[in-house]
Amino acid sequence: MQYKLIGLDMDGTLLNSKHEVTQNTQSVLKECMEKGIKVVLASGRLWESMYAFTKHLGLVDEYVSLNGAIITSPKDQQKVFKSFIKDEEYHYLLHQLKDIKMPVYVFDMDRYYTQKNWDDKESMEEISGVKAELIEDFYSIQHPTKILLSFQNEEEIKALTERIKHPDYKLIRTGFNYIEIVRKCISKGEAIRWIAQKYGVHKEEILTIGDSENDIEMLSYAGLGIAMDNAAPNVKAVADTITDSCDNEGVAKAIKKYVLKK
Repeated sequence: MQYKLIGLDMDGTLLNSKHEVTQNTQSVLKECMEKGIKVVLASGRLWESMYAFTKHLGLVDEYVSLNGAIITSPKDQQKVFKSFIKDEEYHYLLHQLKDIKMPVYVFDMDRYYTQKNWDDKESMEEISGVKAELIEDFYSIQHPTKILLSFQNEEEIKALTERIKHPDYKLIRTGFNYIEIVRKCISKGEAIRWIAQKYGVHKEEILTIGDSENDIEMLSYAGLGIAMDNAAPNVKAVADTITDSCDNEGVAKAIKKYVLKK
């Protein structure tokens, strides 16, 4: 199969544990683009947090942020797809999170907000390159896209799951100790489908690589879905195959094997 579109998660996949893209991986992506293969980044990050990487890597195709809620064109930073949490549903979610002890962050299309200087706030800002804005009232946020919480143990996840039982929302783990509340109809998989349809690319011509729960739909949709060796067990379970870890250039190895066939 000749793949025409590659969908890549960032943290724990394209980026190693130092949050860097190795020179070898950069060369592999460049070779793909030179062959006319679309390289699409798909992340839970904000678009601003992704833009430096798209620019550094010379990517020219749309990229997916906030787990599929936003699709951006790198040429002019035009948001070509947007999806927000409806006001009444957002208010329901905030009500369910009332008095919860876990750190809470709310994301809109361009920024993210919190009400306290949580212990993990500084590390989140360092990784994302975007500072969280302190806000008094979450209800004042316009066009929210997702809610992120930081947990310490499984009991906190169980308590959160019991609180959030809206039929149109789900909880997904992203990273070691983060869980996100997102719309069920929005995912990286749907975003990859949207981009593929725009360019007439069939699902059999798509290869995707990821490591976290927010990558499951993307791996399931693609003709070939690849999990990283460092991926969560439930991610590996839906993947067609498994590549090496993010610290051992798993992305480069997978692309060389299945796309460039080296």
